Amino acid sequence: MVALLITLAQFWSTVRMVWRDPSFRSLAALTVLLLFVGTLMFHEVEGWAYLDSFYFSAITLATVGYGDFTPKTPVGKLLTVFYIFMGFGMLMALLTRFAEALLQSEQEARTRRHLRRMQARQKEAFRKGKQASRKGERTLAPSLSEEAQAIPEEQST
Repeated sequence: MVALLITLAQFWSTVRMVWRDPSFRSLAALTVLLLFVGTLMFHEVEGWAYLDSFYFSAITLATVGYGDFTPKTPVGKLLTVFYIFMGFGMLMALLTRFAEALLQSEQEARTRRHLRRMQARQKEAFRKGKQASRKGERTLAPSLSEEAQAIPEEQST
């Protein structure tokens, strides 16, 4: 039960993060609109109750299709085929955008961690360089500049 709660908390955190993306919000709104339109459409065409129409729309949109509700009219069957293609495409676009945003967030977090490690190493190298110069030891920068000065310049003929 604890693992389920942790998984749900992580999922909710991911949804909140992805929700900031305007394209994800647009796709989510279109998916909800498609579910609403499907509910109204099947209520009118098949004469089902709103709850039954919503149920059929949801399981059809999710491509589950339990088979307990099936359209009886030719118009209902044609609308169902159209609804399946629209719903499947919309749901796949929504899930793809969700995955893209999740991967992008993970990449950004990885980049931030990498930059923090680089900054820490840079500070450590700078600190060690100062300590060495206080003790009178040669540091890397002066030794490089001395070597550069020791290289004879090419003489032009």
